[in-house]
Amino acid sequence: MFNSDISAENWLDPIELLMATWLLASPFVLGFFDVTSASIVMIATGCAVFLTAQLGLSNHLPWEEWINMLIAALLVASPWLFGFAGVMAATVNAVVSGIVLGILALAALWIDYSYQDAQQLAAESSHRHDTHAKHAHR
Repeated sequence: MFNSDISAENWLDPIELLMATWLLASPFVLGFFDVTSASIVMIATGCAVFLTAQLGLSNHLPWEEWINMLIAALLVASPWLFGFAGVMAATVNAVVSGIVLGILALAALWIDYSYQDAQQLAAESSHRHDTHAKHAHR
């Protein structure tokens, strides 16, 4: 179980919220809102990232980051899966956004698992120290 007091959620989930905002706004900002498939992908993935980031802020669990990894892979492949690879702004946006989201998700998983491993090592060390101290006092 992850420790919700010190985890990647403290700073990565708000960045993921910004990423979600960008995905939602990007069809309008970059001018490809008239490309239906690209706009639907950006809006749908933006909503999904927004939901996972919100869940992460309230109750950080590893499956949220794994979902973001899937969304990231979908974003990177989406221009070819959904037929908008000919629209440069949409393609670059999807690929770069997918890479950034994937890096954020990997970072969150790495930080959380590293923290969890460190906590486990500290607990084992403390247990060994306590056991050694009990035997020394006999």
